[in-house]
Amino acid sequence: MRSRRLSSRLGFLSTILLVAVTGLLAVVAFVGVRGILLHERSASALRQAHVGAALVSNNVLTGGGNLPALLAQINSSSDTVSQALIFGSWESVTSLHPAQTIPLTVRAGTLAGHVTSLTTSWQGHSLVAVGIPLTTINGSYFLLDNLDSLNHELGNIALVIALGWLVVTVGGIVLMRRQLSTALVPLERASAVVRAVAHGDTSQRIAPAASTREIDSLAQNFNAMVDSLVAQMQRDANFASDVSHELRSPLTSLTASVDRLAARRDRLDDDSRQLVDSLQRDVATFSGLVADLLELAQSDRGVDHLVLDEVNVHELMDRCVAHISKRDGVTLPPVTHDGDLDATGVVDRRRFERVMTNVIGNAVKYAGGVSELRVQGDDHSVRFSVADLGPGIADEDRERIFDRFYRGQSAFNRGDTTGTGLGLALVRAHVQALGGTVTVGNHSPRGAVFVISLPRGSATH
Repeated sequence: MRSRRLSSRLGFLSTILLVAVTGLLAVVAFVGVRGILLHERSASALRQAHVGAALVSNNVLTGGGNLPALLAQINSSSDTVSQALIFGSWESVTSLHPAQTIPLTVRAGTLAGHVTSLTTSWQGHSLVAVGIPLTTINGSYFLLDNLDSLNHELGNIALVIALGWLVVTVGGIVLMRRQLSTALVPLERASAVVRAVAHGDTSQRIAPAASTREIDSLAQNFNAMVDSLVAQMQRDANFASDVSHELRSPLTSLTASVDRLAARRDRLDDDSRQLVDSLQRDVATFSGLVADLLELAQSDRGVDHLVLDEVNVHELMDRCVAHISKRDGVTLPPVTHDGDLDATGVVDRRRFERVMTNVIGNAVKYAGGVSELRVQGDDHSVRFSVADLGPGIADEDRERIFDRFYRGQSAFNRGDTTGTGLGLALVRAHVQALGGTVTVGNHSPRGAVFVISLPRGSATH
């Protein structure tokens, strides 16, 4: 999902960048072509004006006469108009007065003796006005070049550039998105493998991507890291399992010896009886620790397989609570059932009873007892809640209490040290093996509430 969002975001940003770059190039291309054509047209008008000025000056000096006809011949096309001011008299082939056609700036500059050229607008038309002083005959020559045809050509060029920009942009977007999608496929697969490993599936590996050297290097390093991590976890699990097994035999002998001493405690003095009682408690704690370590080691090694059954979750909770109450001799409140009373789920009965034994046992031993037991379900999951009468769980302890050997003073207001610190770690391990989650929060009006959420379908492990 994150990879798809990344692909979409990169695709959007790349599209914006491509549109901006190609649009800028199209504008630069049009401005450049327009500048070149306008410059060429202005230069051509200036050259034609010099030629016309020379012809008019020669005509006047040689007395050729019929100046309007000469001006008409000078005009190379219908876009140009020639006008001349000879000895204070205007000669032209148009009925318009020069004051209406020749810009004042051009007239003033030419009459002052300067060659003047200006691109301007007149009555909705664009034109180039050129003025050439005729010093030998005390006159001036003016040429007007209409740029309407050039503007029409520029419009056609702009249309062609726009169409080209559209084709290039659309084609570029399609090609870029295809290449981006292809490039992100290895990343999406690698991301999926990383997520799976992060959730505990250490069997996943990133497949090498022959077309991408960087991804291939990342895959090799990541796979080597996971292999090393799995090997270390396996060594740790084997060590815990081996130690637990090795301790069971001497622990069994020690337990038997302590039990024999306890059976004869009436024959002992007070100090000896206190020592036997203390030793018996410590041996019991040690036995529980070894059993918990062995169970965690089996879970870490994956040898403690699930035995799944489809059961009525409400009846399962009732039977489990009744069994714990009878076995441990504790009084528990009745289970509150919400939702469909015929709701079923697929669970491992032994693991579920182990979870409830630990959670309820913690509430009884360290939190003043159980205040509420509840079962709630919907179409996707079922939630089992156990609330206690203790002081509640501090925010900073709500995650750490599930760590192995963690005993938070704010999490449990314990008056003794008989706990092993592994009970809630076992709870989380069993719940995760069933594909669920376990959380803890504060309960109203007092105490903490543990919520075990399990999927309605089969477990994920």
